[in-house]
Amino acid sequence: MRGLLRRRVVRVGLVVAVVALAVGLWAFEPWRLFTRSTVDEALPDAFQPPATSAPATSSSTATTATTTTTTVPTGPRVLAEGSFVSQEHPTSGVARVLE
Repeated sequence: MRGLLRRRVVRVGLVVAVVALAVGLWAFEPWRLFTRSTVDEALPDAFQPPATSAPATSSSTATTATTTTTTVPTGPRVLAEGSFVSQEHPTSGVARVLE
């Protein structure tokens, strides 16, 4: 009789511990310590605009050099862009694929 009572106490204790663990995880969400909700990252250094340099000048006075200007993109080009869609959790923001 005593062994049966001890088993019952152990089982009830285990059930209470599992329920307490589940409620604690639900209430405190400890995994949020390791995850971020907001992402706002800067572009990598590879996307920084190149430094401009002055065109070389010729010392010859007889020849006239014509300079042509080429337009260099000052930043990355957006290949695709889209908004996040809320499903199970509220979500907002824009994702861009850059070249």
